[in-house]
Amino acid sequence: MGYEKRMWMLGRVMEVEERHTWRYTPPGVKRGKREKPTAEAVRKNNRRLMARKRLMQMEMYFTEDDCYMTLTYPKSARPEDMAACQKDWSDLVKELRKVYKRNGGTLRWIRNIELGSKGAWHIHAVITELPAGSTARDGKPVHVAKLVQQIWQKKLKHGRVDTQYMQRDVAALAEYITKTPESSRDSGHLVVESNCSASRNMPLPEPEVRTYRRWKTFVERDIKIPKGWALDKSSITESINPFTGYPRREYRLIRLDRRKC
Repeated sequence: MGYEKRMWMLGRVMEVEERHTWRYTPPGVKRGKREKPTAEAVRKNNRRLMARKRLMQMEMYFTEDDCYMTLTYPKSARPEDMAACQKDWSDLVKELRKVYKRNGGTLRWIRNIELGSKGAWHIHAVITELPAGSTARDGKPVHVAKLVQQIWQKKLKHGRVDTQYMQRDVAALAEYITKTPESSRDSGHLVVESNCSASRNMPLPEPEVRTYRRWKTFVERDIKIPKGWALDKSSITESINPFTGYPRREYRLIRLDRRKC
């Protein structure tokens, strides 16, 4: 008996998943009759996987110097549909790439296009900051917040851009920026339609996999915290995999800052 432990090293963060499978079944747990997953179960699982992937991408590729933005449209000029919003985002990214390329920067982004319950389209996005010392075509200093605002409002003729710097803990942001109509029902921010996407230049590393055959189950022992790391207790989640019927646990470890004050 035992269980499998999967670890993703993401810079200052390590994401961990402990799970039982048909090979490592916990004592007393019998696998039920295998049934075809419902469409609702598949949607929930796909959304959970997407949110976790976006979280790990944020942890690996974004810092507190990068920006979280909400791009809006004036009520009198709302897009007709999702396709129109996607084109607006594509047009924005094309303009951004020109400036990043000219300044030797790498543009990375994650965005979610949403249609609210009152018919308002908007885009939530996280975007990497330009390199220090970047300049616009006219030679003036430029930062991503100002650049997006100029392109979105002046060039593309759209609405307001609200910007703030990202927080160090991005777990809540990852949940928020991957909202779907189903997941938003109890959030107070109802979404009628949504589409989440990200730039392709953010590959995640393969997890390191360890098998613990001597331990009956991970539930019966404390989480082992490696030296130099701290456990984010708010990240601990224990659940039953709806597709296997076996327990699983997920949590996050944060590398301690070794710099002396």
